[in-house]
Amino acid sequence: MPRVSVIIPTYNYARFIEQAIESVLVQSYRDFEIIVVDDGSTDNTEEVVAKFDNRVHYIRQANRGPNAARNTGIRAARGEFIAFLDADDLWLPEKLALQIELAAARPEAGLIYGGILLFDSATQAVIGYAPLSRLHEGWVMRHLYMDQFVTSPTPLIRREVFEQVGIFDERCMRSDDWDMWLRIAASYQFALVPKPLALYRVHKSIASSKSLEAYAAEMVAFFERMAREYPAALADLKQQRLGRFQGEIGRRYLAQGVLASARRWLLAAIKTWPWSWWNYWLLVSTFLGPERSLAKTQQSHIDYLKGKQCLGRGELAEARRFFIRSIRGNPWEKRNAYLGLLLSLVGKRWARKVMKYRFIDTEKNISDGLEMGSQL
Repeated sequence: MPRVSVIIPTYNYARFIEQAIESVLVQSYRDFEIIVVDDGSTDNTEEVVAKFDNRVHYIRQANRGPNAARNTGIRAARGEFIAFLDADDLWLPEKLALQIELAAARPEAGLIYGGILLFDSATQAVIGYAPLSRLHEGWVMRHLYMDQFVTSPTPLIRREVFEQVGIFDERCMRSDDWDMWLRIAASYQFALVPKPLALYRVHKSIASSKSLEAYAAEMVAFFERMAREYPAALADLKQQRLGRFQGEIGRRYLAQGVLASARRWLLAAIKTWPWSWWNYWLLVSTFLGPERSLAKTQQSHIDYLKGKQCLGRGELAEARRFFIRSIRGNPWEKRNAYLGLLLSLVGKRWARKVMKYRFIDTEKNISDGLEMGSQL
């Protein structure tokens, strides 16, 4: 009986899934099974997975969404622990070994997770990493409600947790894993491996205004529902959480150049939670020109990630160049681009002090990820 069941849900990701499976097969910890749940793909996913023979258990089902695929995997799993890997992401080689070790030391923790490295799908280059200041352990529910800091490729979860809190809610199409992590956080502590465990693929995808509106409606309902279900823990955070989210939707519309919708959401954000200066700046920006294209916004985000990486390495001139490009590409895409630019000007000593607190950025922590990134 395998100790860990690795569940890989997939839908039309034949071009990525071979890399994902390989990243599991090279794990230094070997006591696992791999379950691929194909959620009705119309590409050649089955053919790609078949290359791995009996090393992978392949299950195909009609298309019902990512949570339904995860639940199918849970039902088929035999392990004491369950881990999830989206088909477009990758694990670093020590991921399972580090988590199993921490799970033994922290038996009270129902979920064990870690940081991520970001890599560009187009260039296959590692371009960023998870801010250490965002990651929390212990009783994390309030932090998690305000910020979805548990990225989908990293959690390792004890099987008993699903017996206690239930499986994934298949009605949640956009808040899919966030809903589950919050339900777990209500009953269990989280344990953190404070280094990158996985590589998260950054796509250049374009969301339509219609899909963004549907996403916003579901997420607003999600935040309100969680505050109702856990009033003692979350009710006092609801207005701030909603205001922050409404501001984020306004920023996304601004990036698409849909200024009327951007103003509508930003005004709603200010009304809900008037204490965020950034939403006022974004609202003013809707009246300033020129309009920014979504393509420029996406490139601005990538330039910001590259600048952050250079800053962590002490390459201040390169960091400064990327931060300036990020701000020029879209001055309201990343507020931390301004902080990064300032740090690139004050010298390595202060830059390293701030980066040590905010980011997982030491060579020791990211060298394995950079090495894997160079081999992609």
